[in-house]
Amino acid sequence: MLVKLLLGIALVVWADSLYANDRVVDSLLQDIRSSRSVRQRAGAYLAISQRVVTKDYGQALHYAQDAVAAAELDGDHALLVSVYKNLASIFYFIGIYDQSIRFFEKTAQEAAKAGDEAEVMNGRMNQALLHVAIGNYREVLSVLEGGEEELRRTYRKMGKEVPVADLISLELNLGVCLVGLEDLPNAHAHLDKGISLARSDPSQKMSLSKLLQVKAKAKLKEGKIEEALVLLKEAEGIHESIDDLPVLLLVKETMAAVHEQKGDDALALSELKSGYQGAQTIGSLLMKKSFSEQIYKIYRRQEQSDSALWYMDLFNAHDAETKTGKLKDELMRKELLKSFSERESALMQAQSSARSRYGFLIGGILLLSASLGWGLLIFRRKFRTSDLQKMQLQLRAERMELEQQQLQSQMADKDKQLTDMEYRLSKNAMLDSLVTELQTMQVRRGNEQSAHPVASENAKLIQQGKIWEEFELRFVTTHAGFYDRLQAHCPTLTLNERRLCAFLKLDMTTKEISIITGQTVRAIEIARTRLRKKLSLGQTDTRLFEFLSSL
Repeated sequence: MLVKLLLGIALVVWADSLYANDRVVDSLLQDIRSSRSVRQRAGAYLAISQRVVTKDYGQALHYAQDAVAAAELDGDHALLVSVYKNLASIFYFIGIYDQSIRFFEKTAQEAAKAGDEAEVMNGRMNQALLHVAIGNYREVLSVLEGGEEELRRTYRKMGKEVPVADLISLELNLGVCLVGLEDLPNAHAHLDKGISLARSDPSQKMSLSKLLQVKAKAKLKEGKIEEALVLLKEAEGIHESIDDLPVLLLVKETMAAVHEQKGDDALALSELKSGYQGAQTIGSLLMKKSFSEQIYKIYRRQEQSDSALWYMDLFNAHDAETKTGKLKDELMRKELLKSFSERESALMQAQSSARSRYGFLIGGILLLSASLGWGLLIFRRKFRTSDLQKMQLQLRAERMELEQQQLQSQMADKDKQLTDMEYRLSKNAMLDSLVTELQTMQVRRGNEQSAHPVASENAKLIQQGKIWEEFELRFVTTHAGFYDRLQAHCPTLTLNERRLCAFLKLDMTTKEISIITGQTVRAIEIARTRLRKKLSLGQTDTRLFEFLSSL
């Protein structure tokens, strides 16, 4: 009863703070009509629902459903958390608790998908409060399984400390459930822990009062009336200090029950009459009915007929009004729930139809895309085939060019080998010819010296000059440009040194050069040494033949 009343009052204050005039609602409706964004429409429907909740439950549910439908189309988990929480709160305010629990469960599920640990815990705590309100204590224990450790783990994931208010609320809910289930030792453990936390924080006076009242009920069940009375007096003092009349009336009702249980009817009547006056002040029909009923019972037990009759008439009047109000509320709830269920089915069917249309549209788009993709694939295959053929032709041309280059290289190698062979043959032939010429000259010179010494010497020089001319002619033909490169490398070479280079270029031995030139082997070796120095080969291991072959 206490939890239900407090939640109802809190929700009224929350809804009143959100309500604005009709111009704001009209502006939001205009935004909905002009907006193409599903998310923006969901937000606008949510805002309208929250603003009209205290004026018209039907409209509040209507717009809340529109917000849910739009949010479900959008699929954003954080948005779904907001619209489900709003719908759950409206159902709680109307008094349709099963639907409220259903949507708080959805809130927790969507919060888990969004990774919002705080909203997950908030959704579960709201479910627990509702189960407490309707007396489903075992469901509360199931929802709050894990208790403080899970609460601390949740906040650690968010990098925050657990708020004291959350810890107190957890202990209070568990305490209420355990008292309801007659598990009083465990109930006292949770309630004492909650009371200790609430006493340490001055801002938690309301929570402290609730804990004290629940603990007082546990003490009454144990028959510890005096201890219960002390707790209730502390709770009464708290509410008197903060001028909280609705909750103070609940405390008075409980205190009256304690006094009655003690047998002190006078104090019980004092508390009940004070409570009745307070109920008249706040206009609570239910509390007036409850107080008048208890006063009537005490007077009847005391056999005070007039007073009993007076309060019995009050009770009957309040009961009739209450029943009428309950009937009206129940009828209103049934009508709202029926309207909600019908519209929910219609919206689900519309969403299903929309999904079907979207499915056909998407299917058509996919089919068209597949056709275009298939056509593109065929085109690309043809294009690739054409490219492949071009590449094959190019590779074939490159292969033929490479083979041609290889053939040319092989032919060049063959030509070089042939040239070397021709060169060696020509060199041998030239050497043989020179040797033969020189031998002939020596024979003639021997014959002519005896008859004409001077003429013989002149003939020798002339003949040698011709031989050298013929040698150089053949050499230059075979080794074109050699003398030019040699002269460029070493311009100071003499004629004889150039000729020696030619002999060495032909890979002739010192003995062969000696025979051709008529010089001694020693003279040729000395000439070779001088030539190495002139060619800057004196300090190297490079052979003259290797150097001259490179020119």
